[in-house]
Amino acid sequence: IAADGSVTDAGPANVPKATLAFHRNTLIVTGSNGDTAPKAFTGVGVPSTLAGSPPFAIYGTVYKDRTVLANTLGSPQRVWFGPAGNPAGTWDTTQSWIDADYAVSGIASLRNALIIFSTVQVERIIGSTPPPGTDMSRQALFQPGCIDARSIVIADDTCYFANPTGLYQTDGAAILDVTEKGGMKRYWQELFSTYTSTWTVTGVRLRNWVVYSIMDDATFKDAFAIDIASRVWVRLANMKFLGAWQSVEAAPESFFGWRGGPRVGKLSSLFMPSAGVKNDADGIPVAPQMETAWFPLGASKAQIRDIYAAYDIRDAATDDPVLTMGYLLS
Repeated sequence: IAADGSVTDAGPANVPKATLAFHRNTLIVTGSNGDTAPKAFTGVGVPSTLAGSPPFAIYGTVYKDRTVLANTLGSPQRVWFGPAGNPAGTWDTTQSWIDADYAVSGIASLRNALIIFSTVQVERIIGSTPPPGTDMSRQALFQPGCIDARSIVIADDTCYFANPTGLYQTDGAAILDVTEKGGMKRYWQELFSTYTSTWTVTGVRLRNWVVYSIMDDATFKDAFAIDIASRVWVRLANMKFLGAWQSVEAAPESFFGWRGGPRVGKLSSLFMPSAGVKNDADGIPVAPQMETAWFPLGASKAQIRDIYAAYDIRDAATDDPVLTMGYLLS
């Protein structure tokens, strides 16, 4: 995409179903069906087929300085390991692989473990040298599994992943139910009670938050920002995105593919407000809303005496904005 907004078609495109792998200054774009050769982009020219005869995989990551690809049309449970230090080197697809128990639905690389997801369970591979002559071992960890590789977000050597039963976090050894910790377990499960294969769950990290958008094809279902430290959840409106990418440049930024139109969006303005972003990208003003937990009646009365709102409200030209607070007593 040029600065003037014009688009150059690089030929048949790969439509990724997961976060892209970035290895040795090469961006690796896998296909969505397991029948398309991965493409590589080094920042020069246009993307081209990744050299070295890699498998036609759906999912990719980087582990121990090797590109790792998983799930092809003929071997959905297989995880392949590329040559060390060179994603475009010659791939040994006849020996350098490990099979998982189930069809792979996503992979993630942590410091000392390669996490293998299926929709049924989570496994891990530990060790540094892939087959042949391997020191790697595969172990089943726990259930449930991951329904969408786009929901896998790496944060502080842990990874988040989504399932209809909840949003989870693992360090490759234990599992934490983030929805339960944030008081969102029932809401999440009610939201996913109508889940089908047309849904997508896309996550990305921005600073000390992880942001998720849940879509049913083009229909927006819900979105959340989750504080990594406190696990407090904030619901977001109008966050329609499918793919997301965290910047590797100096300034923290996260980009996403806008599902409502042919645009790329960014999330930093959520945390760095200015008069120029008083509205959403579609021109609709943002209306903040806070909903407390339910306070059941007990032996004594409960009372909230005061509410203090910390809110950044800026005047764009001569709008004279006013913050109005409403509340319900029920």
